[in-house]
Amino acid sequence: MSGHLVCKSGFGLGKVAKLMLASFVVLSAFSGRVLAGCLGGNNKLLFDLTKTDNTEKTPLSDISVKLSGIDKSMKNVDVDMELLNQRITVLLRHLTSCGPDSPDFGTSENIVKVLNKKGEIEIPKRLAQSLCQMKTGKTSRYEWGVFSDELITLLFHLAIDDSVPPRPTDKEGSKKWDNEYRYTYYKNYVNLTTYMRKSLKNKLNFDGRIKKMEAETIGSTAETTSKETSAEE
Repeated sequence: MSGHLVCKSGFGLGKVAKLMLASFVVLSAFSGRVLAGCLGGNNKLLFDLTKTDNTEKTPLSDISVKLSGIDKSMKNVDVDMELLNQRITVLLRHLTSCGPDSPDFGTSENIVKVLNKKGEIEIPKRLAQSLCQMKTGKTSRYEWGVFSDELITLLFHLAIDDSVPPRPTDKEGSKKWDNEYRYTYYKNYVNLTTYMRKSLKNKLNFDGRIKKMEAETIGSTAETTSKETSAEE
């Protein structure tokens, strides 16, 4: 298994998972309180990932997907790379499906922008295992919630890390970073995660959407072939 694939633009949890979910909820609440006036430093929003100057929807390019965190994955649980490819594509398409008339258009466009710019996304193997193991129509709301929260966190960092420099580890450097970027970081954290959590509130119908994508691909290929034949004639 290569642990690498390309997404075409057209993943019984126990106490540990419960603690992870609880921590996520606490972090969300903390972010809200911080934004209410406890951040300090520069309270000017340097950029807003919910805004865009685009007037037309940007197509999502093909995204290369890599597996990471192999040593932290479940043992003896293989990842079906083709299935992973299809389900990642469904998820990314869903999160970037907003058009110009949608109030979430800006957020959707900024997710497309960073994905197209980077051209790849690293998925922890453990998360990929969870996605591939999900049964159609049989995934519990709790299991889906834990999975989607982890995916949301991953995608948020992908987006924000493209705009904000890494936080230094030394005391002086981290203090300067906090003063300059912390407000913008947490403001965008709340906005992006709220949008993605709303979009992924319910488990997606992967099978139905994959069939639709396959039909669209066949139709597009047939149309292209027809145009090429006509041009030759």
